Amino acid sequence: MLVYLLLALPPLVGVITVNTAPISDPMTTAQIYWGLTLLMMLTASLPLAAMLSCGPLVSNEVSDGTLVYLLTRRLSRQSVLLAKFLGAVSSLVAVAVLSQTFLFLAFVLGQYAMTGGELGAALLGGFVVVAVGTVVFAAVFNMISMIFRKPLSVGVGFLIVTEWIFLTLPVGIRRLTVGYHLRSLLNGITDSPALGELLTERAGDGLWPAGASGAVLVAIVAVALTTSAIIMMCREFTQAREEER
Repeated sequence: MLVYLLLALPPLVGVITVNTAPISDPMTTAQIYWGLTLLMMLTASLPLAAMLSCGPLVSNEVSDGTLVYLLTRRLSRQSVLLAKFLGAVSSLVAVAVLSQTFLFLAFVLGQYAMTGGELGAALLGGFVVVAVGTVVFAAVFNMISMIFRKPLSVGVGFLIVTEWIFLTLPVGIRRLTVGYHLRSLLNGITDSPALGELLTERAGDGLWPAGASGAVLVAIVAVALTTSAIIMMCREFTQAREEER
């Protein structure tokens, strides 16, 4: 339930903003839309939802005995982990894209609707970066839950240090964050003057090409899933041992 509430916040704020705040023109409308996408969806709601829904995949299955039962069947540990991850991330991507859809509609149907090229950029760029961000954050938090005994505390610390502090520091530090590469990807696949102006104000000229940042995001997912699979293969899973952790 908390996951749904987190992902409902950006469109709710969008609806309130469009219908109550005075918006002078379509360009300003587009900038507010991109601002909510970057700051609320990609920086807060989406990573928190990924941490809550995809982080405890294995620990929840162990605590109710499901994983221990599955591992007694003729299923490899890696296939069990992959199936659990794909199931969780698929449902989260669907909910996240639906949330972005409502945010998009709020600004399309608002009192100063986006026009022209901004519509296509908002539709394509917003949906792609939300889907990609969901997969990346889900893989990272799943890996954290496999490594640490207190994954929720470590996950919150990871968000605060990297995605909320590092992202505000000079360019060299920002490149260590998922958010930086999601912004570079978004900037590269859209042709949005409003987004370009917003990112220039916040990031200067330091954004990477979309292809380079896309490769980094793919590498993060690959490393996170590989690490999780290795730990899954080596760890002894019993309900008693997991409760001790």
